[in-house]
Amino acid sequence: MAENGTGEGAERVETGDSTVTEWMRRLALPVGDPGGGAASAVMLGVACALTAMVARYSGGRRGGGDDVDGDWLEELAARADERRAKALALADVDAERSREYGAAFHVPAGPEHDEAVRTAGERAAESSETIGDLALEARHDLREVAGVTARFLLPDALVATAALRAAIVGARTNLEADAGGLPEAEVAEHVGRYDEAVEHLDRLETELRERLRG
Repeated sequence: MAENGTGEGAERVETGDSTVTEWMRRLALPVGDPGGGAASAVMLGVACALTAMVARYSGGRRGGGDDVDGDWLEELAARADERRAKALALADVDAERSREYGAAFHVPAGPEHDEAVRTAGERAAESSETIGDLALEARHDLREVAGVTARFLLPDALVATAALRAAIVGARTNLEADAGGLPEAEVAEHVGRYDEAVEHLDRLETELRERLRG
């Protein structure tokens, strides 16, 4: 989550009413909203969308075979759809938190400045926690569907794995950067779970690559 810039001087964008090109153009500006936290949420949305796609392909005869439970896969895809929508909404929330954080640094030096930065930093860190925790939920369904999908869908599962890993690393990084006002034990607990999830995703990537080569 970037704190440089207040978000002024350029039209703001939201994931629900802008094109990918417009959102990326805004991301490239030195304004901080959206910033890395919102980008992490968008990558989470990509991972969820690919999880749903792989699940729905796998529910058909080409994707998973006769022994795959199509109803179970559709339920999994529906959960991924819900998480995708939540992730994009969280990207917009995080962009607003980033704007608030940037604005706090422009408060004149003194107690009000310190309080503004502390409060905005806590809100930014809480946004990162929310994104990271949603990504942890998504990890389980991705592993499940990757385990039953056909070989031709493995590249999509691998891209989903990479996107989800990036989302978790981004959430962890922003949480650590902005969490000065949060209890250390709370931050450490979240960071530990995120690190464990990244290790699991690394193993999943290795497994999928071995299947792809086989």
